[in-house]
Amino acid sequence: MRPSNHGSRSRKTSGESEQPEFWRIPLRCCGRIPLPCLRLVAALLAVLAAGPLYAGGGPENYMLVVNSASASSLTIANHYIALRQIPTSNVMYLEWKGDLHTTDVETFRQKILVPILQTIADRGLTAHIDGILYSSDFPYSIDLKADLKNLHANHKALLDPQVPDFGTLNSLTYYYDLVIRQQPVYSAYQVQTNLYFRPVDATGKQLADTHGFRSWYGWGPNGELLEVGGSRYLVSAILGITAGKGSNTVPEVLRYLERSSKADGSAPNGTIYFSKTADDRSKPRHPWFDPAVSELTNLGVAAEVITTEVPTGKEIAGGMFGSANLLWDQRNNTILPGAIVDDLTSYGGEIKSNTFSQTLLTEFLRAGAAGSSGTAVEPKANYFKFPNPFLYVHYARGCNLVEAHYQSVAAPYQLVIVGDALCQPWAKIPTIEVAGAAAGDTLSGTVTVTPSASGGASEVDRFELYLDGERVASCGTDGQLELDTSNRSDGSHELRVVGIGSGPIETQGRLILPVTFNNHRRTMTFTSSATRVRLGQKIRLQAEAPGAMAIYFYNNGRVLRQVTGGKGELAVNSAALGSGPVTLRAIGLGKGGAASHVLAAPIELIIEAAR
Repeated sequence: MRPSNHGSRSRKTSGESEQPEFWRIPLRCCGRIPLPCLRLVAALLAVLAAGPLYAGGGPENYMLVVNSASASSLTIANHYIALRQIPTSNVMYLEWKGDLHTTDVETFRQKILVPILQTIADRGLTAHIDGILYSSDFPYSIDLKADLKNLHANHKALLDPQVPDFGTLNSLTYYYDLVIRQQPVYSAYQVQTNLYFRPVDATGKQLADTHGFRSWYGWGPNGELLEVGGSRYLVSAILGITAGKGSNTVPEVLRYLERSSKADGSAPNGTIYFSKTADDRSKPRHPWFDPAVSELTNLGVAAEVITTEVPTGKEIAGGMFGSANLLWDQRNNTILPGAIVDDLTSYGGEIKSNTFSQTLLTEFLRAGAAGSSGTAVEPKANYFKFPNPFLYVHYARGCNLVEAHYQSVAAPYQLVIVGDALCQPWAKIPTIEVAGAAAGDTLSGTVTVTPSASGGASEVDRFELYLDGERVASCGTDGQLELDTSNRSDGSHELRVVGIGSGPIETQGRLILPVTFNNHRRTMTFTSSATRVRLGQKIRLQAEAPGAMAIYFYNNGRVLRQVTGGKGELAVNSAALGSGPVTLRAIGLGKGGAASHVLAAPIELIIEAAR
């Protein structure tokens, strides 16, 4: 059940700080972190996420992790930030120079997972971060051998000795708590560890309702939502895989991300196909094809069970197939924007060598799918390691792509999920309006905005106010959102008002308002030598904030340079920023905390890819 009366709470939660400082320098994690510190991180995240925090499920609720050492990762992130309006505070740059396909679980824990969790906590975002998205060029396959030695004997007996000891980047992030505690019980796939999974019985009856995901929700043994306790996760996906013989190119990734970002709420007119053949790869999911088609039909979504490996010459709104090689490029199908296309094969997510003559998930993405998945290592014919057909039912009910996946996979630890995690083609998105503030306003003192909503799948029952990516207030439908700007920095800010539906999927709508605060008469100038440059060219930035003790230049969640005093400049090589749309910011720091600082208006750049 859902917590009661959550829309009417007005008290400040742990995620609503008095002085959000999104410009904070991110903590850098270097070297090995002792195990007690790892446990401390896990404990901190669990404690902060345990209360009634009522996060939503949109761009404000996901942390985008970018490999700062990879041009591909930078470029994909730049475009995704713009397409999905990811807040500045929700972008983390993590330098990864290791192997782009595989690493061991200890390195993953020390160099990737813990720094992410620490950064979320340091920025005060723990209360409303629901998931982690990786841009590209991180190792998608994780060797678990070092942790498996700690697995309890009862669980070791449930391991399949024929299956390699590997998990995946996104799913080990999903199981962050178990990974931090070095308890790989998720690899004993006959143990139910993904309690967000919505089970379906042998008759096709869904035993737990489709539900939106929030990181603070506790899930019980039957998939029920608990008031106290339960298992918690961080949903996760990879935007693109751009390394390896079977990978997508950066232009291919940008193409499918752009078309999927336009699919939200579009209710595609094509058909979702389920392939029912004698192939051993198809058979494991046969019992649920007809029930899924029935439920999709009830939802008004066209769906069909076919007896061939794959349709030919069709408009595909989704597809679930089961064949080693679909020869997709010969089928003359059109994949519609927003579609999830899935194939149960042994090596669909093994992108490195592409020597197995099997259809890879990247082929569907290349053809325009919003998302696909596949196992990174041989999974055998274990259907519970793959999405079941109700993947499309969750999706058609309005969940986003990553929510639909984790609700449909009982044991996702070997599954690579790639694509636009936030895509939601069948969501009915409310329109949000406010009285009391408008884009471009200059605000001072206490600001009161009255939010309202129209449209959507269900009545909006609560609103949240975000300042520069950090949630600062919430109210019910008959309430108002208040913000005291007098203890904030003067200058450029962003307000977001998010309306959240009352139904179990909690569909969001949002209104984004760029505004200026002016309480202390502090000013700042910030200029660039150009607004459009070729990748590799230098950009000269200049900033001046009279009376400031220091100036910081930064790009999303990373500081580019700090200079002492109220005037400074920076020459930055555009290659360090990646190509695409880039936003640069500057802040002048005073001596008296947030109210003594000043934020310059951001500079929007276009960095053109090298020819």
